[in-house]
Amino acid sequence: MYNILESQLDILHQASDSKASKMIKGGIFLTGVQFGVLFYLTYWVFDWDFCEPIDYLLGCTLETVALYMFIKYRKDFSQDDCYGDFYD
Repeated sequence: MYNILESQLDILHQASDSKASKMIKGGIFLTGVQFGVLFYLTYWVFDWDFCEPIDYLLGCTLETVALYMFIKYRKDFSQDDCYGDFYD
């Protein structure tokens, strides 16, 4: 009985590790897409005077997310802590 539960626990750990890795990789991918879009808009379509407020608002949004995660989980907004939150 104990071996069956332990094997199921290992399966759950592997599944949660896979999901946490996918979420972290997805966040990195979205950050890259954001950088690419802002770079394109800033240097080819518009001017810095137009894109600066957009960059500022995106930075404020990230700060709000970091503050929310700190208040909710009482942990630092770092990659290791976020990975632990998704893994657990």
